[in-house]
Amino acid sequence: MELNKDKLMWVRDSIEYKSEINNWDKSADSSSRKKQILSFTTKLKNDLQAFNVTGFRTNFAELGEPLQLYLDDGKTVSYIPDMEKISSADSLYRKSLKKIDKDWYYID
Repeated sequence: MELNKDKLMWVRDSIEYKSEINNWDKSADSSSRKKQILSFTTKLKNDLQAFNVTGFRTNFAELGEPLQLYLDDGKTVSYIPDMEKISSADSLYRKSLKKIDKDWYYID
């Protein structure tokens, strides 16, 4: 992601991960399994770095925010599929959210 003037823009279209774990060779020895896991996590790390993501949080799902991404410039990007689940008591937080796409918001 890049901030261009007052808009946060996706530099690439998407990151999509299919459950590769199901396709891993379950009969492989532990060394081969470690290589499979290392390969997958390395790809995931590189993709997240390409989007400037330094961390994420998923423990706000019950509050209506199942995913929050932390960017290297201090901004956060949040996936909020149903804004009504965000408590009205959090009105300051809701006002700070800037919509960038369907269900996606960022905060300076």
